[in-house]
Amino acid sequence: MTFQDAKDIYNNRLQKSIEEVDKYFPGSHKPLPDTIPSNVRPLLKLLHDEDYEVVTLGGIELLDKLAKGEWSAVRVTGAYIRAAVLAHKLVNCATEFLAERAYNRAKFLDEHLAQKGPVGPFHGLPFSVKELLGVKGHISTCENSFFLDSEPMEKDLVLIQQLESQGGTIFVRTNGPQLCNSLDSYSPVHGSTLNPYNTSLTTGGSSSGEGALAAFGASIIGLGTDIGGSIRAPSSFCGIYGLKPTRGRLSMLNCVGSNPGNDFIKAVVGPMSRDLRLIDLFMENIIKQKPWKDDVSLEAVPWEIVSSIQPKKLTLGYTTFDGVAHPHPPIVHAIEELVKKYDGKTVDGVEITFKKYTPVIPEDIIHMLIGMFMPDAGERIKKWSEKFGEPLDDPGPEVKALAKKLEISDVFALNTKRDKYRQTVWEDWKKQGIDAVIYPVYISPSSVIRTPNYGLYTMLWNVVDYPGVTLPLTKMDAKKDYGPTPEPANDMDKKFLGMYEPEKFDNAPIGVQIIGPRFEEPLLLKVAQLLQGTVQPLGE
Repeated sequence: MTFQDAKDIYNNRLQKSIEEVDKYFPGSHKPLPDTIPSNVRPLLKLLHDEDYEVVTLGGIELLDKLAKGEWSAVRVTGAYIRAAVLAHKLVNCATEFLAERAYNRAKFLDEHLAQKGPVGPFHGLPFSVKELLGVKGHISTCENSFFLDSEPMEKDLVLIQQLESQGGTIFVRTNGPQLCNSLDSYSPVHGSTLNPYNTSLTTGGSSSGEGALAAFGASIIGLGTDIGGSIRAPSSFCGIYGLKPTRGRLSMLNCVGSNPGNDFIKAVVGPMSRDLRLIDLFMENIIKQKPWKDDVSLEAVPWEIVSSIQPKKLTLGYTTFDGVAHPHPPIVHAIEELVKKYDGKTVDGVEITFKKYTPVIPEDIIHMLIGMFMPDAGERIKKWSEKFGEPLDDPGPEVKALAKKLEISDVFALNTKRDKYRQTVWEDWKKQGIDAVIYPVYISPSSVIRTPNYGLYTMLWNVVDYPGVTLPLTKMDAKKDYGPTPEPANDMDKKFLGMYEPEKFDNAPIGVQIIGPRFEEPLLLKVAQLLQGTVQPLGE
């Protein structure tokens, strides 16, 4: 079988699933215009009025209507799956629609509500899920042709089982970059996922399709994964909230990944949504189920109710340069404006103070990261690609020069270095007296499709296993003067600063990440609530 044959398998599966949407949820949308604008978000209004009414309602308000039976689960699921089909036509974000499963589930939920009441706190709520997360009866490819002829999953991801036990339902699987191993959104299997705000830009990766669906308005909440920024980058690039939890918080049992058995840095699964309240509700109710009883890899750490967190004072660090690569002026401007708005202010009884935070970054951090992500120098990935002749994205000369196959002694040494670094960061954190840090997600608001990307702003926190919440702040205005670019600190910095061309990033969302110590997700959500992120209205 050739690579084209493998792509045909992928495309046929996707097309068949779109046809099933028409079967189980008939009804479409108004015709697409002859010319598609670069900002496709206004095209959400092509949905028929009943569907548009559903997808533009807030998450908590939607749950209230579902629980009261004002809107049926079938109606809500139908609205979202039809919106997702429209989104896919515009930005290429889905791998497979789950129409039959979603219809049967929604019908069951409606019958249960009529006879016994709501199933749980997520009753009738549709969830989108990243494709590498296991769905019973379906294959998971990790956006790579190697797995396209694999056996279907025998079980759902444990987390999917848990959310469905609380009344949720899954309706679409979303895409990402090759092997879900990049902050870009390109895979040779399906092409690039486009940013709904500006289709010349990427959504970020690797939870690319999740970011795109939420930004367009075709997912109220979804599940992404993060091993180096894969929830936070697309959340920031797409102007939504996203939570990268601590390792051991949420179950990834029954999941396909590109690095099975690699324990240097482990991927985590987390929620992505336009509605911060839904992320809070999701985490509270999943942890309430004690998921560690279903997955031995999880830590038995209870959830602290976010509304019960009432500190009198919060000291927040903030960073505008990590010492390696400068963020572009719009990112720095957004952070400085946030600090100016809240520093010394009292919000909901909490006094907020900001102070500069300079992260501790080892001189050989790039070498460490390459060793952690590619301990076999990419040998396994290369073998996978050779199965059907799939072209591998070039990691670049810097990565190739540093990548080497580790000996067991190298593994021991790298693990030791990682653990010492984690302790160093924690000691420095305590010394600086900060509760959380406002930190850039990326050097620019988004990234032009298939351009080199800089991942240290997110990867650093995967190394130390700190959770993070993305906070959408504003969006890029190419006509606005954000100030000059700084003098480059090094050759790498010079390369990335040279990529700053304001007109290329016009209309792109600008966000930051709120970082805190391990298992402090409730505090980070509290900080996000206090700082009041700005999600752009749908349909604009």
